[in-house]
Amino acid sequence: MRSETWDIDLMAFIKSREKTSFEWGIHDCVLFACDCARAMTGADLAAKYRGYSTEEGAGAIIKEAGGLRSLVTANIGPEISPKMAKRGDWVMMEQDGGPAVAVCVGVMAIAAGKKGLVMRRMTDAAAAWRIV
Repeated sequence: MRSETWDIDLMAFIKSREKTSFEWGIHDCVLFACDCARAMTGADLAAKYRGYSTEEGAGAIIKEAGGLRSLVTANIGPEISPKMAKRGDWVMMEQDGGPAVAVCVGVMAIAAGKKGLVMRRMTDAAAAWRIV
């Protein structure tokens, strides 16, 4: 459940990662979204997945789940329309030639990119999930 100060906590966390370089298993798109959720709720949605350190390790987790979309749905819950996504909810977008998980921050979504955080328009979202 989101804390009473979830919105302040979310934005402070995002600010703290503003210039963090992409690193598999530390600061990739999924772990960034999970860390945002942890800032809002205190729960670590990635606890059972942490420990990989390569693209191959991340890929193995995603493949075992049946794809990134299936992995998120299995751990977060059913999809919602991207038009229904609100601040703090997760969305899926294309980034760097493949799917990526991003966090809605209004009309934009933010994700871990190769050289820091990347912002994209919410209209680019292909799927969304509610973070409660």
